Amino acid sequence: LLLLLASLAALIHPAQPYYPDATAYHTVDAYNADVLKLPTEFPGIVKVETVGKSRGNDPLYLTRVTDPTATGKKIKIMITFGEHAREFLPVESFFKLVRDLGTRHIASDPTARHILQHAELLLVGLVNPSGRRHLETTRNYCWRGMANGVDVNRNFAWEYGGPGSSADKTNEEYRGTGVFSEPESVAMRDVATREGIGAFLSMHTGAQYIFVPYGDTASKRTKRRLPNTRGQLTLANVMWAASAGFYTGTGVVYDMNDYTADGTMADWMAGSLKVPYCITFEMYGRPGDLPNCFEQFNPDNPQVQSTLSQFHAMYDAAFIHLIEHE
Repeated sequence: LLLLLASLAALIHPAQPYYPDATAYHTVDAYNADVLKLPTEFPGIVKVETVGKSRGNDPLYLTRVTDPTATGKKIKIMITFGEHAREFLPVESFFKLVRDLGTRHIASDPTARHILQHAELLLVGLVNPSGRRHLETTRNYCWRGMANGVDVNRNFAWEYGGPGSSADKTNEEYRGTGVFSEPESVAMRDVATREGIGAFLSMHTGAQYIFVPYGDTASKRTKRRLPNTRGQLTLANVMWAASAGFYTGTGVVYDMNDYTADGTMADWMAGSLKVPYCITFEMYGRPGDLPNCFEQFNPDNPQVQSTLSQFHAMYDAAFIHLIEHE
């Protein structure tokens, strides 16, 4: 009876759609302002530098987090957030990650100190500011690409141009006019190459899975694997365990998705740059094709921090595992 009454109440008073509130989610301007405050909040361990400009002329910021007093060998871990305009939550995950680690380091938390003594985090908190600005202006919460429609995650030189992308400028998987045609993809390529990274994590929303390469069409057809696929799956499962069941599965991308993706950043990092560990996260998602895309890809404003807290322990678990296996 209670379930019936609840169902009737939902029909009579359906849930209202929700949209981002500036108190819960960063706008591009707020992001640009707040990222530059991080070195002041956490002096010594956080540095911010500009590694390029977006199509819309916003700076592309790289945030370095490490203990500079530790001089031994460190694994460099690159993490990208905000590749797709409609995926707001990863940007908030970036700020929580930096502030949690920084606060714990100041408080002499042994885990945070161990991580920052043995790893250097290279974080790009918002890869796609031009696309986010386009979304903010148009209020088209389904907008995925950059302001010119290019999906930065189909613009990399790994199986570029395959059917898991599109040459149609109106398609949300539009790959651009050529490999690395976009300043955003060039900047990510150059950071990873220059820094000699040992691990790469790409943060998204849309589901709750942890993937390892590959996701491209040719790899799905041939069942191509990496020499370290087993090691990457071990890392994915370590992170899954740390999330206490928040994620619903781990595996190779082409095994878990019903579509292929050609020209992705993670596949390029793994296949071309030979980064030993590459992981793609879908950190949140509601099932089905909802008419309000913002709801499909992001939690409601009051639930942002509680949602992040459900799975953020995975970061520590990943960093410690990578340090131990480097």
